[in-house]
Amino acid sequence: MANVQGRGKPVGFKMIPEGNQTVHVFNVKGIPRENVSVVTMSMLNEDGLGWDKFPQKYDLTSEGGYAAFYYLLLNGYGINLEDGDSFNIDALEDTYVEVEVIHKEVPAKDGNGTKTFANIKSTVGPGEAFGAEAPAEGENWDEE
Repeated sequence: MANVQGRGKPVGFKMIPEGNQTVHVFNVKGIPRENVSVVTMSMLNEDGLGWDKFPQKYDLTSEGGYAAFYYLLLNGYGINLEDGDSFNIDALEDTYVEVEVIHKEVPAKDGNGTKTFANIKSTVGPGEAFGAEAPAEGENWDEE
């Protein structure tokens, strides 16, 4: 038998709150690299909460996954794929969008109670970068 040694409840975990908020989109990946069928992307709000350890996953082969990704592009970036156009997902890296977050309770797999998950209900529109203004042309964030 394979055993796992518990270390207790994780410390410091906080769920992203419900409501409209801007998230930073990063670590965008398409699988396979050409003719992408699955897109994953990490997203964090200004407080560092969101989906970084468990990225948002859009399965473009399913109706629901494609619809969610389509509306993310349309509402968050103004990109319309209605005419069957192609789109390079690398353009989504290091961008900001405003989303509506909801909490969804689902029965626990073991039958004991429920688990709560934070989900994106809809993409509201483009978002503004957090904190300081973007660096001027020729400047670098790392320079002081």
